[in-house]
Amino acid sequence: MPRRPKMSAPVTHEQLQAEIAPIRERLDRTVTKDELYAAVGALRSDIHAVIREMRTMRIELTTDLTRHVVAMTDDLRGETRAVDEKYADLPDRVATLERDR
Repeated sequence: MPRRPKMSAPVTHEQLQAEIAPIRERLDRTVTKDELYAAVGALRSDIHAVIREMRTMRIELTTDLTRHVVAMTDDLRGETRAVDEKYADLPDRVATLERDR
């Protein structure tokens, strides 16, 4: 691994120019219309791939959410049924208490 110079060390103008020359060359390079269309086409392709993946994820998440909601609903029904069964004879007990009063 090449040793990196300390960022706080002073540099000369020539050293700075030598470091930024490759970057400047890349920025100065003229892009042709065909290259631009190719880049846009690749970007569109990537965007469509992401959209397809998001649609797939949405379907999977909807399926998972539905499964969890159904499971929670079943649990809630079971708990409600247990309470209902516990107090199923309550009207008869209250009627007996009121009658015997």
